[in-house]
Amino acid sequence: MEKKEVALQEAHEEEERESRLEALRKQVAIVAQFDPVRMMSDTTASKARMGIGIEEEFILQKPLFTLNTYNEYQGEDV
Repeated sequence: MEKKEVALQEAHEEEERESRLEALRKQVAIVAQFDPVRMMSDTTASKARMGIGIEEEFILQKPLFTLNTYNEYQGEDV
Protein backbone atom coordinates (compact mmCIF):
# COMPACT_ATOMS: atom_id res chain seq x y z
CA MET A 1 0.00 0.00 0.00
CA GLU A 2 2.79 2.42 0.87
CA LYS A 3 4.60 1.82 -2.43
CA LYS A 4 1.42 2.66 -4.27
CA GLU A 5 1.05 5.95 -2.37
CA VAL A 6 4.70 6.86 -3.02
CA ALA A 7 4.27 6.10 -6.72
CA LEU A 8 1.10 8.23 -6.86
CA GLN A 9 2.86 11.07 -5.02
CA GLU A 10 5.81 10.93 -7.44
CA ALA A 11 3.48 10.89 -10.43
CA HIS A 12 1.60 13.90 -9.06
CA GLU A 13 4.86 15.79 -8.45
CA GLU A 14 6.03 14.97 -11.97
CA GLU A 15 2.76 16.31 -13.42
CA GLU A 16 3.13 19.53 -11.42
CA ARG A 17 6.73 19.87 -12.56
CA GLU A 18 5.73 19.40 -16.20
CA SER A 19 2.95 21.97 -15.90
CA ARG A 20 5.38 24.50 -14.39
CA LEU A 21 7.89 23.79 -17.16
CA GLU A 22 5.20 24.21 -19.81
CA ALA A 23 4.19 27.56 -18.31
CA LEU A 24 7.84 28.62 -18.39
CA ARG A 25 8.18 27.49 -22.02
CA LYS A 26 5.20 29.64 -22.95
CA GLN A 27 6.78 32.67 -21.26
CA VAL A 28 10.04 32.38 -23.19
CA ALA A 29 8.59 31.22 -26.51
CA ILE A 30 9.73 33.10 -29.59
CA VAL A 31 7.00 35.32 -30.97
CA ALA A 32 8.28 36.59 -34.31
CA GLN A 33 6.57 36.93 -37.63
CA PHE A 34 8.22 35.61 -40.78
CA ASP A 35 9.55 38.59 -42.73
CA PRO A 36 11.81 37.54 -45.63
CA VAL A 37 12.41 41.13 -46.80
CA ARG A 38 13.77 42.15 -43.41
CA MET A 39 15.74 38.93 -43.15
CA MET A 40 17.50 39.50 -46.48
CA SER A 41 18.03 43.27 -46.19
CA ASP A 42 21.33 44.82 -45.18
CA THR A 43 22.05 45.54 -41.55
CA THR A 44 23.39 48.87 -40.30
CA ALA A 45 26.82 47.32 -39.78
CA SER A 46 26.97 45.89 -43.30
CA LYS A 47 25.88 49.22 -44.79
CA ALA A 48 28.64 50.98 -42.86
CA ARG A 49 31.20 48.45 -44.10
CA MET A 50 30.09 49.00 -47.70
CA GLY A 51 30.17 52.78 -47.28
CA ILE A 52 26.44 53.39 -47.58
CA GLY A 53 25.38 56.34 -45.46
CA ILE A 54 28.92 57.52 -44.69
CA GLU A 55 28.23 60.99 -46.10
CA GLU A 56 25.64 61.61 -43.39
CA GLU A 57 28.04 60.57 -40.66
CA PHE A 58 30.82 62.69 -42.18
CA ILE A 59 28.64 65.80 -42.11
CA LEU A 60 27.69 65.14 -38.51
CA GLN A 61 31.34 64.75 -37.48
CA LYS A 62 32.53 67.85 -39.33
CA PRO A 63 33.83 70.55 -36.95
CA LEU A 64 31.68 73.60 -36.44
CA PHE A 65 34.55 76.03 -37.05
CA THR A 66 38.22 75.97 -38.06
CA LEU A 67 41.06 76.35 -35.59
CA ASN A 68 44.02 78.52 -36.54
CA THR A 69 46.94 77.40 -34.40
CA TYR A 70 50.70 77.10 -34.69
CA ASN A 71 52.33 73.85 -35.58
CA GLU A 72 55.86 72.80 -34.57
CA TYR A 73 57.47 74.24 -37.73
CA GLN A 74 55.86 77.65 -37.41
CA GLY A 75 56.99 77.91 -33.80
CA GLU A 76 60.70 77.68 -34.79
CA ASP A 77 60.64 81.01 -36.65
CA VAL A 78 59.66 82.96 -33.55
